Amino acid sequence: MRIVDVTEEKIIFDNDSYIEFYHKRECCEWNYADFSQIEPLAISTDFASPIEFESVEFYGFRFGNKPLKMFFIPCYTEQNGCYGYDLEILYKDKNGNILNKLTTECNDEKNWWAKEAEEMNTKCFLEEVEKVCKKWNRSIAHEDFQGAFLIEAYKEDNIEWLKNAKTAVIDKPPLS
Repeated sequence: MRIVDVTEEKIIFDNDSYIEFYHKRECCEWNYADFSQIEPLAISTDFASPIEFESVEFYGFRFGNKPLKMFFIPCYTEQNGCYGYDLEILYKDKNGNILNKLTTECNDEKNWWAKEAEEMNTKCFLEEVEKVCKKWNRSIAHEDFQGAFLIEAYKEDNIEWLKNAKTAVIDKPPLS
């Protein structure tokens, strides 16, 4: 199952299932999932049904198939601070039946996206690298002479060194 369209309201898959958000709006608030920020890799990913969700507290949610095919969507609120920050994320089949549901929270600052999302993606990436290292009893080490990397037998020190990697903010290419 692949993504065929991303709109302001939905992520639509080729089997006509979709992800959407819902929030019972009060007077002066607007809580929403910013689907336009979808990671480009998600567009070319093959997903299995049902889609899984995990909340990212105060930032949005991740969707996909655990453990490797999870993609982040930021959620925002525009309000004066007197209303709720909750948002329901729904995965529905082509007939509108709910197949999975998550309640997450929104962030009221749009500028946090680039740095926070990249740091979160790096953390998740490094967790996956650690799992692969343990599986294959190998780890990545730094070769000091030429700045290259070495693949060595698994060492916890190498994993700790890797976890200290700094995250660069990556410009997202437009959706194609």
